[in-house]
Amino acid sequence: MEHVRWGVVGAGHVCENMSGPPLYLVAHSSLELVHRRNREEGEEFVIRHGKGRYVESFSELVESGDIDAVYIATPTELHEEQALGALEAGKHVLVEHPMAPGSGSCERMLQAADRAKRKLGVALYRRGYPSVEKVRTVVQSGLIGTPIAGYVNSEFSTSQRIDLMRYLMGEMAEISLRSADVSDIGYDTASPLLCLMTGKGIPVTMSLKWTETGMPEGLLVEGDQGIVHLQDLKGGEILVIARGGEEKISLSVPGLPFSHWGIVENFVESLTAGSPLLCSGEDALNLARIMEGISRAKPGGRAVPV
Repeated sequence: MEHVRWGVVGAGHVCENMSGPPLYLVAHSSLELVHRRNREEGEEFVIRHGKGRYVESFSELVESGDIDAVYIATPTELHEEQALGALEAGKHVLVEHPMAPGSGSCERMLQAADRAKRKLGVALYRRGYPSVEKVRTVVQSGLIGTPIAGYVNSEFSTSQRIDLMRYLMGEMAEISLRSADVSDIGYDTASPLLCLMTGKGIPVTMSLKWTETGMPEGLLVEGDQGIVHLQDLKGGEILVIARGGEEKISLSVPGLPFSHWGIVENFVESLTAGSPLLCSGEDALNLARIMEGISRAKPGGRAVPV
């Protein structure tokens, strides 16, 4: 495939401001069809963006020969049914996060993709940030030694924070909760700490605090020979302290014009050039299992296996 023709299901806020423009702006990609339950709002989306045409129904969109892939940005409870319909119609699918309400739905979506021999990706879009990729490169290069811990602030959803740590440090193997105090992370969160352990035995700690402070989304990975600190995922400075503190490196990484640019570009490249998906259906299934494990964990109780 040399060019990917997209159909959009659910042209709402996310598609308007985050994911829609990349569908027609990244190389080898175009937006052809748009469906939204509210016809007037769907047609207005097409007019504002000057791309594609509105279709009356979901079935008309997925059965059309004018598209190769479907981007699903509807409420989570609709994802499974719509992904199954698109896959059965022979279309590749990129679905918004969360992939589905639970791991059972995720498994059925994966099975449908396998049967149809089509790609199934999930828009965990922070994986596509240049800043995150730079941190991952630093971690994997060994510049800070062997990773021993990861920390992430509470400025975005718990599931997205967990996914970033998985992407940077490896798949999680167990989950536990414990009470936080000032000595743990420098301030009182009045909420439990989520403690994750990767399959390689690396601990990852984050607060389950839901109230944002207005600070930038940031993270830190600690190695046995240094740290890498990303102050703002959207772009800016990355501080690397390496070789036991003997070397300090400051890196500047630009942001993206739209948050979903990287994840859309990667999906297109997976179809046109065979690149591996940044976030596959299997990745999202494992994340769903982690979130279900958190719901079973009790503060101060035993660790729960994923």
